Amino acid sequence: MVFIRVKKVKGFDYYYLVKSQWDSKRKISMQHTIKYLGKTADVTIDNIPLEYKNNPRILSLLASVTQEHENKVVVTAALKKGFLTHKRMVKLKR
Repeated sequence: MVFIRVKKVKGFDYYYLVKSQWDSKRKISMQHTIKYLGKTADVTIDNIPLEYKNNPRILSLLASVTQEHENKVVVTAALKKGFLTHKRMVKLKR
């Protein structure tokens, strides 16, 4: 089973592609990091190795991250516009 693990380092989220394998001798699941993918905002489907690109877990996570990133861009742009408008209004009042 392959999935993406999220690790938070100094307030930033990073993705790792991880494979889980069952160890029958020790009777535990062992997880092996396949690839470091980078910051969550920078990860695209192109970062995923070819043999894992069609995995539904990975595709759903990347789709949600892409939508989340787009929402942040829209909100940031609106905040910047509002801030600049407010700043101009303050200058005009002086």
